[in-house]
Amino acid sequence: MTAQIIDGEALARKITEQVTADVISLKRAGRPPVLHAVQANDNPGSRMYVKMQKQTCESVGIEYVLDELPVDSSEEALVAHIQKLNADRKVTGIILQMPVPEGVNARRLQAMIAPHKDAEGMSPANMGRLIYGKAEPGPCTAVGAVELLKSTGVKIEGKDAVVVGHSEIVGKPIVNLLLGLNATVSCCHIFTRDLESYVRRAEILFVAAGKSQAVWTRYQREVKKNPNLPPPDLSPLIPATWVREGAVVIDVAINRIPVGFDKQGKPLLDAKGKPKMKTVGDVDFEGAKERAAFITPVPGGVGPMTVAMLLKNTVDCARMQLEMGVSSSPTGMGIIGEKKPPKGRIKRLEICFNDERPPYDEARVVKDLQEYFVLDQFLTPDAQVSTWYGAVRGSPEAFVGCRAVTLGVDMARLSYWSFAVAGVSGVIIAEEA
Repeated sequence: MTAQIIDGEALARKITEQVTADVISLKRAGRPPVLHAVQANDNPGSRMYVKMQKQTCESVGIEYVLDELPVDSSEEALVAHIQKLNADRKVTGIILQMPVPEGVNARRLQAMIAPHKDAEGMSPANMGRLIYGKAEPGPCTAVGAVELLKSTGVKIEGKDAVVVGHSEIVGKPIVNLLLGLNATVSCCHIFTRDLESYVRRAEILFVAAGKSQAVWTRYQREVKKNPNLPPPDLSPLIPATWVREGAVVIDVAINRIPVGFDKQGKPLLDAKGKPKMKTVGDVDFEGAKERAAFITPVPGGVGPMTVAMLLKNTVDCARMQLEMGVSSSPTGMGIIGEKKPPKGRIKRLEICFNDERPPYDEARVVKDLQEYFVLDQFLTPDAQVSTWYGAVRGSPEAFVGCRAVTLGVDMARLSYWSFAVAGVSGVIIAEEA
C-alpha cells in the first residue's frame, strides 16, 4: 500500500479563495476586516512571522496593522493596549505575537482579547466553545489539522483516534474537535506508558510533539558546555513500523534539524559553512507512507493550513461582528449580543456571568451592559439589580428556566439576553414588574 498524500497547500488555496470572496462581501457590507498584531519583542523569528502574516493578509484584501510596543512593556501597558483595540470598532481582529516581555503573563493577555476579535481562536471563551463543537474562531493549527482529516472523506465516527501531544494550542483542541466528530479518542503525551501500543491501534493518528526539534535545541545548549558530547538521536518519534495499515496520519510537527553528522559528530555543513538543515515531522514519512492510507507531508501539510485558518478566523470575526452587532463600552471592552426590548418595565435585573469576576471595574461593566441593551430606561425606581459570577450552567434557555423556578415566577414574565465581553460571557435576566 502506498498512501495518498494529503495536499495541505491545495486545501489552503481553496480556503484562501473563499476568504478572498468573503472579504469582498464584508467590505460591501461596510465591515472590512482589519487585523491588528500586537508585538512587544525583537525576536527575529517573530518579526519574520509578522512579515509573512502581513503579506498573506494583504494578498486576500485584509488590512494588517502592526502595533509595535516597547520590548520592555509592562503587563498593564499591554493590557491597556488590548483593551483599546477591543473598544475600537474599526478593529475586527487581534493577534498577540510571541514571545511577550519577560515577566508578562501571556495567558492573561490572551484572555483579555475579546472573543469576537480573537483571530487566533485561543482566548478562554473560544477554547471553551470547542467543547460545544464550535470552532469559529478556533485555534488555527488544530482546526487546520482536523480539516485535512475531513478532506480525505474517511468516515471519522467510531474510529480509534490517537493524538500524540497535549499542548494547549494543538493537542488538546484536536482531542475536543475529534470528540465532536464522534471519534473514540486517546491522548498521549510525555508521561504516557507504552506509546507504541496506542499508536499501533490508531485508525486516525495525529502527532504534534516536536520531539526531534526539542532534542536538537537541547543538544545545542548542552554542547556549548561540553564540546565532546556525541551527536543526538534525531530519529522520528513515530517509526514507520508503529503505523497501522490503512491509517490516516496527520503529522503536525515541524522540526528543523541537521541532515546528518560527520565522523567527528559535527553537523554536516553547506557551502557557506553553516549546518545543512532539513524540515521533518514527528513521523517517519518515507516508511509510513507505505503503510498508511493517507498521510500529510512535512512541509506542505499542516503548515499552509495554519496560515489559511488565521485568514478564515479573521473573516469569521468580522462576520460575527456584522451579524450580531458590536458596541464599544467605557471599560474599553467590546460587547456582543442581540439587542431586543424587554417585555415591559423591569423590577428585577440579574447580570449573570459564567466565569470568575472580570479583571476590571464591576460597576462600569454593569452600567455598560445596561446601556448596550438599553435596559436602564425600563427599570422601575425601586428595581433590584444584582450581579452573579460562575452562575450560568447549560444553555441560556435552560438557565433562565431554572431561575424562573427558583424565583417562583412564570417564565413568561422573564426576558433574557446572552452577552459576551472581553473573554467572559453570560446572561442578563429581567423580571417584568
